Amino acid sequence: MCQLFGLSLQAPLEINRLLAEFFSHSDVHQHGWGFASFGEHITLIEKEPHRAQTSVYLQQILTRPLRATTAFAHIRLATVGTVTLENCHPFSLPDATGRRWTLIHNGTIRADALLQPYCDTQLGSTDSERILYALVDRINTRTAQTGECNVSTRAHIAADLFGELQAAGGGFVNALNLMVFDGDILYVYSGERFEEAGSARLAAIWRRRSKSAGGWLFATVPLGTERWELVPLNQLCIYRKGTELSL
Repeated sequence: MCQLFGLSLQAPLEINRLLAEFFSHSDVHQHGWGFASFGEHITLIEKEPHRAQTSVYLQQILTRPLRATTAFAHIRLATVGTVTLENCHPFSLPDATGRRWTLIHNGTIRADALLQPYCDTQLGSTDSERILYALVDRINTRTAQTGECNVSTRAHIAADLFGELQAAGGGFVNALNLMVFDGDILYVYSGERFEEAGSARLAAIWRRRSKSAGGWLFATVPLGTERWELVPLNQLCIYRKGTELSL
């Protein structure tokens, strides 16, 4: 399984220390790394199909102060798709209105008939990228029907799709830990549960409040020594500039 890191904050926070700890987990998750930072109308994505700890380019990035209010990081343990640049997260795609959607995913989708139509249009070959194509396709369909797609509508479209994918695994439960940013709203969905050695939810998304910057940090493995809490299971959580919103 991959590992995810994200944040939605009220004020910029320097995240070099957190990123360094996060990327140190690439001793296991060695099939690629990615980082996305988001500014006003700008999405900057850096990624390579190499182990993060041995990437000279990533080490150069981490030597300069990185401050952000919204950002993603990802390290890949490949399950679907070869080890190529096109299969590294984050994935990004604009909708019909020009709104840019960016996604990172941890897990594997089985029996993905919902995603099959996008195999011929995606750039890579991962189920993760197909989730993004399916989401943007639904957003475009609703926009064409109604002429608009506000926050509530976008969130309900995302929640419906993620719920359908969660249940589409036949005799399995699809592994679906996601973070998606649409340039305005951060969507976080933790839809995976494992029971192993008496421990539940070994794969999940955790969150903790940032006292200095306001808002929330998210990770599939808690970072640092602060106290983290589990994101609600099978429930879409949405955030705007560090504030959690209601669906």
